[in-house]
Amino acid sequence: MSRPDFSTLSETLLRGGIAARHVQRYVRELGDHFDDLVREAMAGGKSASDAEHAAAARIGSIDQLARTMLTRDDLKSLGARYPWAVYGLAPSLLLACAILLSVLAYGAIAVALKPDGDSPAIMPDWIQPFIDGWSWLITYPMPIILAGLTAWQGTRQRIGLAWILTGTGLVGLIGGFHDIGVIWPQAPGGHGEIRAGLGIEPNSADFAGDVVQAVLNISIATALAVCLKRGPYKLE
Repeated sequence: MSRPDFSTLSETLLRGGIAARHVQRYVRELGDHFDDLVREAMAGGKSASDAEHAAAARIGSIDQLARTMLTRDDLKSLGARYPWAVYGLAPSLLLACAILLSVLAYGAIAVALKPDGDSPAIMPDWIQPFIDGWSWLITYPMPIILAGLTAWQGTRQRIGLAWILTGTGLVGLIGGFHDIGVIWPQAPGGHGEIRAGLGIEPNSADFAGDVVQAVLNISIATALAVCLKRGPYKLE
């Protein structure tokens, strides 16, 4: 006999809703305890095989070890208790928060650079690449990043594929039709605008591009989620 199959225990606990961090710690501690029991038995004169059998008997069966954790609701993950919120809504809400905070930051920068009186803010040339770069990040990679994190965490916690696809699909759709950026003044001290919004307007000039972006976001997120769910489960 060798070490008990703690991977089966891990799967049972994760599918039962126990948070991955608690599963990791529990399995690690059980493994260390099993090794200590084996060394103790061998020090008492048992063979390696007999020591492993004795250690396994003292630890208990996989079912017994699982029941010890599954009866504790305080160890269950938030996502297992509220998958609709953590995996369905949270990715889109995080994207909305990123947009809102970005707009507030842009406004704060404009106020800080505004001279006295009613004159428009004077934006230095060096700041434009940073703001444009951040706006590009929020507009294009951010929805896919959030979808990827949702798929990874949902897979790690063994959440059902339906919830993962709901969250990744929704954030991908919103990511295709949201807009954030700055219209820079044509001349120093001229009129500029901060733009941000979400709109699906079939008659707009950007509608076709928005549809393509939304489809691309959802396709990438779906492919990632399916690949993760079909791949080998790991706790790392």
